[in-house]
Amino acid sequence: MDQGNTIKSKPNKDDGADFKISLNVSVPPMDGAEVPKIMAYTFDSKNRLVEAKPVPGREGGRLEFVLKSRIANESIRVIVGPLLEVAGEEDRGCIATKLPNGVKPTPAVTPKMVLAKGGVETKLRLSTPGLEKEIRLNKEDLLKWLICRCTVKGRLVKEMPLPDGTVKKMGVCQACVYIWEVDRWYFILQQLPERELLRIRDELIEVIERWPPPPWPPVGDLGIAGPVRPTQASMAAPFQALKKRNTLLSGMDQSVRQKKLQELDSIFTAPSIVSLRREMLMKADLLLPYLCYFPWIYSYLHKDFLTCACTDSEGYFQKNIFYRCGGDKPDLYFTAYQCIDGNWVTLYDPGMRCHVYWNYQCGADVLLVTHEPGAKVSFDDNIDPPTGVNTWVEPHGIGSVNLFDINNGDGTISYSYEGQTIQHAPFGAYLGFRMGRSNTIPNNDVFYYRIQYRKGLSGDWHESCEPVTRHYIHEEDDKITYPALSLGPVAVKGKHLYRFRPKRPYDLDNTLDKIKDQWPDETWFGSDLYAGYLNTTHFPGGVENAHGLYQIKIEVYDAAGDIAHPYGVNPKFHFIMPSTSDASSEDTETILAPLAYRDGDGFVFNIAVDNRSCSASIDIPVVGGVVQETFGCGFLRYEAGDSVNVAFHASHPGNNALVSFTLKRGDTDPSGMGMSMSWKEVASSLYVGNYTNDNDGDFHRTVPVGTLLGSCTNAAFAESLYVYAKAFNGWSRIAWYDGRSYDASGLNAFAFALDESGE
Repeated sequence: MDQGNTIKSKPNKDDGADFKISLNVSVPPMDGAEVPKIMAYTFDSKNRLVEAKPVPGREGGRLEFVLKSRIANESIRVIVGPLLEVAGEEDRGCIATKLPNGVKPTPAVTPKMVLAKGGVETKLRLSTPGLEKEIRLNKEDLLKWLICRCTVKGRLVKEMPLPDGTVKKMGVCQACVYIWEVDRWYFILQQLPERELLRIRDELIEVIERWPPPPWPPVGDLGIAGPVRPTQASMAAPFQALKKRNTLLSGMDQSVRQKKLQELDSIFTAPSIVSLRREMLMKADLLLPYLCYFPWIYSYLHKDFLTCACTDSEGYFQKNIFYRCGGDKPDLYFTAYQCIDGNWVTLYDPGMRCHVYWNYQCGADVLLVTHEPGAKVSFDDNIDPPTGVNTWVEPHGIGSVNLFDINNGDGTISYSYEGQTIQHAPFGAYLGFRMGRSNTIPNNDVFYYRIQYRKGLSGDWHESCEPVTRHYIHEEDDKITYPALSLGPVAVKGKHLYRFRPKRPYDLDNTLDKIKDQWPDETWFGSDLYAGYLNTTHFPGGVENAHGLYQIKIEVYDAAGDIAHPYGVNPKFHFIMPSTSDASSEDTETILAPLAYRDGDGFVFNIAVDNRSCSASIDIPVVGGVVQETFGCGFLRYEAGDSVNVAFHASHPGNNALVSFTLKRGDTDPSGMGMSMSWKEVASSLYVGNYTNDNDGDFHRTVPVGTLLGSCTNAAFAESLYVYAKAFNGWSRIAWYDGRSYDASGLNAFAFALDESGE
C-alpha cells in the first residue's frame, strides 16, 4: 500500500452504493509531540478489508465510507489504528525477488493485524442506509502508534567441514532473507481458547518435572535476542493434570525446581480460567523459553511479512524496520531463499515455535545456519599478500585444502573423516584447482594462464583442457537468467590457455550490454570457484596405472600469448602461496613462491594420486585347525578345548586404505574378546593391533573357542568388514565416483555348536 492513501479491497460486480458510514474521529492534543499517521479500516463479517482511509488533521476529523449493497445487514468492524508498514519499492531491489518463483509475499490487511498494533475497534450493523459514529482516541493509543526505527542485521551461513576437523562458517551470498514480524506472545495469550490455557499449565508442569531436559534454554534471560530450541525428550511424553503439583521435588535439583515453581506458582494455583489467563499475561515473558516444548502451539503463531534483505558476498545482511515506540520490541522470524540452478530454493525456514527472536534487540547480530547442500557460498579467501607485492597470482590449492596443508614432498594430505584423522592420503577423482589474483589483473602483461601436469618429477608435461566458465547476471523483460561465458581453454600460439576473468562480461562477449550484464559477486556459483580442473581418472595409463606422484604447473602469459616473467629483476607479477592454513576469521597469510615451488617461469607443486579400489573378504573360521566342509548351514562344530582362527582380508594396491572389523555375538560385543578393531591401516608396516597382518591386509587371530562363547554353550556370531579408501577430492573422502566404488566390504555369519557325538 502507499502510505497515506486510501486502501481498497478488490472490486465487486455489485456496484450498488446503498450504505454510508460517517466517522468522526477525535484525536487528543499531543502538546507539540509528533502525531502518528492514523488510519480507519473497515472489514466485513468475513474479516475482509473493505476500505481504509487516513484520518485527517492533527486533531482528527470526519471521514466517510461508502459500502456496497451486498453487505446489507452484516456486522461491520471499524478499527482505528496506525498505518501498517508495507514494503516499499526500495525493498524490491533484491535481485533474489526477481528470480523464478521468487515472488515477495504481499500481506493482506486483517483485523488481527491492526488489533495487534493496538487498534481501537467499533462494531456496527448495517441496518439503515446511513450510520454515524463518534470515535474518541486516547493519548495512550497515540503513544503506542509512534514509529521507532530498528536496524536488523545478521549473517546467513553454511557450515563447511575443513580437513583438520574444524568447521568453517561460509557466508551464503546473493540470497534473499525475508524478515517477518510474529504476533507478540502477550497478544497470543489474550486470544488463546480456554482449553489451550489449561494445556499450557499442565504441560508446563510436565516439563519442569523432567528438569533438566538437556540442553535447557536460558529461562528469564530474555534480554538476549535469540531463539530457544527443543530436545526430542522434551516433546515425547504424555502430559497429565495438575495433581502432580505436590510431587515435583522428589529426586531432583530442588533449588532449581523450587525457584521455577515459585516463579510460576500463581499460574499453577490459579483458581479459575479468568485468573489463569490474567496470571499468564502478567508472566508472559517467563513463559517464552518454554514454547519449544509445546509442539501444538505452532498453529497459534502468526507472522506478517515486513521486508527482505539481500546477503552480500560474505552472507551478511542489514535492513531497517519500524515498530511502535510504545509497544514491545519487535518479535522477529527469518526465512531465506536462493536461486539454485534456476530453481527458487528455501535455505532457512526452521519453524516459528523455536526460532523466533522474541524482543529482538535492535542492532544485535542474528546467525542463520542453512543445511541445504546446494546453497551457494562465497569462498573469499581474503588473501594477505606479502608487503610491497601489488600484482600477484596465488595458486591457492585444491578444493578446501590450500597448498600449505599439502605435503610437497610426497603430495599427500591429512584430513578428518567421521572423527578420525586420516593421514598420508592421496588425491583422486575430479579435482578443482583454486587460484587467487590481485585486483590489478587482468592487464596486458598478465592476461592468460596455463595449467599442466606430469607424472613424477621429470618428463613431458600434459595440458589441462577441462572447460572453465563464469556466470553473469542477464536481465531481460523483468526476468533474470545466469548464462555462462567460457574462460577457456583457447588456442594461442600453439598452447591451450585460460583467460583471467575480466572486469565485465562485455570484455568476453561484445554482444552483451556494458551496463546491464554484470558479474555477480565472485564465486557466487559453485563452479565459479575454480580456475581449472583435473580429472585424475583420465590421466594417461588409466586408473590402475596412473597412480603415483604428480607435479602441477601454472604459467602466466601476456595478451599476445608470450610467457610473463614472475621472477628476477622487474617481474611482471609475483607468484605467491599460502604460508598458513585457511581460517574462518583471519586473512590467509602468504609468502613469495619458494625455490622448491619454482620451475623456469612457472609455479609447481606436488600431489599424490591414487584412484584404485580396495578389496575385502572374510574367511570361514577354522575350528581346531580343521576346515569344516559342511559350513553351508552356518554351524561350526567344536569340542571342549578347541581354538578358532578368525581371518579376513583388507587391502589396497597402494596401502592407501583403513580397515574396520566387527565381530558380535548375538546383539552384543562380547566383553574382553578384543576381536573387533576400527580404523586401522591395512599396511602391515603401519598396523598395530590384536590381529597379525601377514601380508599387507591378511589379518588373522587364533583364540580359544571359549573366549568367544563366554557363558554360552551354543552361540551365533556376525562378522562385518569395511575397508575405507583414503583418496580425497579436496572436500571429502571418496567412497564412490563415476560408477565405481573406492571402498569394499564383507559380511559373514556363523554359529558354534558343541559336538556331542563323541566321534
